[in-house]
Amino acid sequence: MRTKRMIEEAYLKSVDQMQGFCGPTSESCPTLHVVDHAGFFASAIQQHDLVVQISTGCVSAIEQLSDNSAVRLGMGHALEWLILHELHHAALGHFELTYGFPVLHLVSRKNRETIPLNDFPKDLWRKVSPCLELQADHDALEMMLGDYSRGGWVSVRKLATSIAAVMVLIETAGSGDGDKPSSHPHAATRIFQLLGHVAEMWSIPAHAKANARGEQAIRDEDLPPQVEVQAFCSEVVLPLFWDAVALAEAAEAKSIISDLGSPEDFFADIGRAKLGQWDELVTVGAKEWATLKDVNDAILPFLSINQALN
Repeated sequence: MRTKRMIEEAYLKSVDQMQGFCGPTSESCPTLHVVDHAGFFASAIQQHDLVVQISTGCVSAIEQLSDNSAVRLGMGHALEWLILHELHHAALGHFELTYGFPVLHLVSRKNRETIPLNDFPKDLWRKVSPCLELQADHDALEMMLGDYSRGGWVSVRKLATSIAAVMVLIETAGSGDGDKPSSHPHAATRIFQLLGHVAEMWSIPAHAKANARGEQAIRDEDLPPQVEVQAFCSEVVLPLFWDAVALAEAAEAKSIISDLGSPEDFFADIGRAKLGQWDELVTVGAKEWATLKDVNDAILPFLSINQALN
């Protein structure tokens, strides 16, 4: 009963967040199905209505990971991001894109063939599913982390660490097929995107102001002082990397630790990615993110959420 209640509470908070951001829609009012199963799995099922399915094993897996590490994370936060990830598959229009395949799984190591996208090059079809996963990841983490504020650093770190915990568990739960092709990106790729977002949070308000003015360039006066940026990196961004490593160690996921690389290489790759220096990337996560970037950009116009805005 306790486990089911925790999932239900996280579900209600996630739906409230979706409705607060997007307004009431059929995608943000799904049916929750809690499955009494020891395995770590979740899925979004689109038939007549949207159903989000979560196993009780998700709770025990997160609890065990927390108990086995010294990392501070929130069970509710981890479950909320997991559910938001599933809700964003629907909100972004992924079911319309993969018509004929009504289930999107949180954990999947099987490389399923993607439904053709009009004139989309066939040799890129296998990259579509990982891109959809990263899209759902990004919008879910962006929604959870919210806006940057000087007083919210402790919360940002705890939220991001909770998200990273789920990313680690997704990979370890689906690692039974080893290095066989997967429909999902590496955990290191998901964490690279997560920390890449956190590392730039301090600049997001300035970009929003520039967009509101119809300008492409941001103004220096809209940015926080450099000493604040350095403190944010020291107190939030760098510790988050070590939190991710500690979580991978607690999960005995040596491959994730290896894929993340050293902190020097990891954060240098974030800088290289920002500058478009694709050939200079060295870590596994950054390299996979780069191989998916152009495919992701090509997919975006096909999403129903973007077509509705045109």
